[in-house]
Amino acid sequence: MINLSICLFVFLSSLSGYTSTRFYKMLNNTNWLINALITSFLYPAISFTIFFIIDLFLWAENSNSAVPFTTMLTLLVLWICCSTPLVLIGSFIGIKRTVIKNPGKVNVLPAHIPLQPWYLDYKFVCLIGGAIPFGAISIELIYIMGSIWRHYFYYLFGFLLVVLLIMIITSAEISIVVIYFQLCK
Repeated sequence: MINLSICLFVFLSSLSGYTSTRFYKMLNNTNWLINALITSFLYPAISFTIFFIIDLFLWAENSNSAVPFTTMLTLLVLWICCSTPLVLIGSFIGIKRTVIKNPGKVNVLPAHIPLQPWYLDYKFVCLIGGAIPFGAISIELIYIMGSIWRHYFYYLFGFLLVVLLIMIITSAEISIVVIYFQLCK
């Protein structure tokens, strides 16, 4: 499964370069090479650095789960020699395409926006929108920690499934309500 995800990441690099360059060009920017290099190096460099640091700690502890150094070099070569050129090729193809036009027009006359009530302020809505799912999950976290402390590991996976479902449902509902409030604003 890990091999498949790494191969998909590498082979879809051309698509990421193409897409990022198209959007970069849509925003009236012209330095596509810098955009391609940032697309190629930002996320993989952060991920590889974190993975390497964690692996250093595993090597220091002589853990069996440490990734061998040759595998780390293989990942680095795969990233530098395969992924980066594919991003550059995708960016080169994307820069040759026409600019993406926005489907709507901006009204030249500014519209008057009335003063909104305090509970529609985005800071308050974001605070409440994050606090409600956090509260729902933290209540369930008590049951999960209780199962761990009592060594009832067979209950743990059921609780985790229930917490995951509660988190998905609560986050979806809060997202709908927050978006509705912001659109009404």
